[in-house]
Amino acid sequence: MELRHLRYFVAVAQEQSFSRAARRLNISQPPLSMQIRDLESELGTRLFNRTTRKVDLTPIGVAMLPEAIRILDQTRISFERLQSLVTGLRNRLRLGILPTVAIEPFACGLRTFRELYPGVELHLEQGSVEELLEMVDEGRLDAAIVRPPLSFRRYEFRTLHRETLVLLLPDNHPLGRYKRIPWRSMHGERVLLIEGNSRLGSTFIANCEKRIIRPKIDYCAQGLQSLYWMVSAGFGVCPFWTSEFRAPARSCLIRRFERPDPILEIVLVWQKGNSNPWCQRLSEALTVKLPPSERL
Repeated sequence: MELRHLRYFVAVAQEQSFSRAARRLNISQPPLSMQIRDLESELGTRLFNRTTRKVDLTPIGVAMLPEAIRILDQTRISFERLQSLVTGLRNRLRLGILPTVAIEPFACGLRTFRELYPGVELHLEQGSVEELLEMVDEGRLDAAIVRPPLSFRRYEFRTLHRETLVLLLPDNHPLGRYKRIPWRSMHGERVLLIEGNSRLGSTFIANCEKRIIRPKIDYCAQGLQSLYWMVSAGFGVCPFWTSEFRAPARSCLIRRFERPDPILEIVLVWQKGNSNPWCQRLSEALTVKLPPSERL
């Protein structure tokens, strides 16, 4: 028995006519009659008494009619709920973002996205690169704004912004005389790194190692504010990305490294095969073009 058999049965019962029921169902009468006979055969009993004038329900048909209507109504309600659920999921985007790349241009991009698509629910989640990618893999996030390296075989991605590695140092530091900091000057220098910012640390250390330079690494800063304070107090110097730049303390300087500038991308990633239609539109809204005044 299929749902169409119940729909055909209810239509004939309510119309008391195969021809009227066929018109109501928008099908021809012979297939309708055949489907009713198939239903009766499957149940092993007659549901209608057929005469030349009208079609009446048998006692079993009378008993079956309210149950058939209930099943069809419940099926319709369940289907509508599923449609609502699917629509809701399609109009929801769960986005992860690194706290250190929560920069103003991205905030403007998110605002633009919400203005363009007010019907889309945007949920934000913060975490490390590893945590965010794990949530993307498990389907708990639709997309995430992170830094490479990534497994490009597993993800679709779009570059949102390219940032440069720079150095924060006290205003009385001898390296302040340089417009661009020579890498060799990092040898033996005490370098402060933000705890948990593995991409920053690994990029700086990799650039030192390929030049056979060994700074004194100290993972001690908890965040940018404490970092500025420690640098201004003379505890060391600190590399960080231009996207992390906030106006430092007055007693701090910021300098680029010597060319070529160490560059790292900020990307929006989502799983390959992700059917959420909003990932691509979000990537378009978030693509950052910093004006010259905001470039270090």
